[in-house]
Amino acid sequence: MSIKRITNPLERRRIHSGFSQSKMSKLLGINQSQYSRIERGDADPSKHLKKLSEIFNCNPSEVFQGKILREIEDEFLQIFSPQTAYQMTSILEGAVQNGTGRKLKDLNLDLAGKTGTTNGNTDTWFIGFTSNLAIGVYVGSDNPISLGKHETGAKTALPIFKSFVKNAVKKEDARPFKVADDILMRVIDPVTGKKALTESKSTIIEVYKNVEIDITLNKDINNRFKNDNILRFY
Repeated sequence: MSIKRITNPLERRRIHSGFSQSKMSKLLGINQSQYSRIERGDADPSKHLKKLSEIFNCNPSEVFQGKILREIEDEFLQIFSPQTAYQMTSILEGAVQNGTGRKLKDLNLDLAGKTGTTNGNTDTWFIGFTSNLAIGVYVGSDNPISLGKHETGAKTALPIFKSFVKNAVKKEDARPFKVADDILMRVIDPVTGKKALTESKSTIIEVYKNVEIDITLNKDINNRFKNDNILRFY
């Protein structure tokens, strides 16, 4: 496996900004083939310099310079680890593949998300995301009233989410979720919850942190709820 060194300034700016070639072509009002030629240096970009400078928040003369845009610095505390974040993403991908969000599977996109329904079916929602876009759909009333006995997040909110994604998100804009470091993936039998065997009738991929644990800790069922035995995510 080799690592591609990106030397093209325009390509670097595009990737650094999180845009696909498809997105850039739409922002410039041209087709993707035309944009690709500009990025490769095979077409004159002069008439697009003003728009490119607006997209990248720089001067027109800096668009094709090698300087990378400055990173935005912040002092926010990290509330949980990248490994925990990826585990949650994997769980929510599972909800789309095998759970209440499975009606999204035929979009053939890398999606994660979860439905929600309150007691009495007064509120329903679907919160979902790709690798660069989060979308929330809520269905309900300002003054709570039942939407109907059988109205759930999967039935009312999810179709709205699906319609939006189908029209707004392209395959190249929904890249696979980045796997955090120190993550292990294991093939699991969903019936037993243990490592899949050759005789397992079905299997799923589960995500684990690559850490050492005390496997004797939970053998005593009476020990499971002691204060020093709480599962720690942070």
